[in-house]
Amino acid sequence: MDFLREYFGGTEGAVYICGLRNRDSKQSKGETGNVCTRDPKAVQTFVAQCDLPERENGIYFTTATLKPGATRRLGENCINLRRSLPT
Repeated sequence: MDFLREYFGGTEGAVYICGLRNRDSKQSKGETGNVCTRDPKAVQTFVAQCDLPERENGIYFTTATLKPGATRRLGENCINLRRSLPT
């Protein structure tokens, strides 16, 4: 969680974090769940529930933060875009 805190430091808006099924999984494809938050405890809970071998997915985050109330990864919902770690 320290990485996300550092990466999104100085920005506003929620961070979209999701589980995406591994390409070679025999389970249904696509997103396995998501959370849109800046709350470290909510992120930890999501990761603990979704980052399991039997889920056959990876955990990803968008590099843009979202406007208040937004829950979809659309350009018009973005506030801040990070291209690299702040120095």
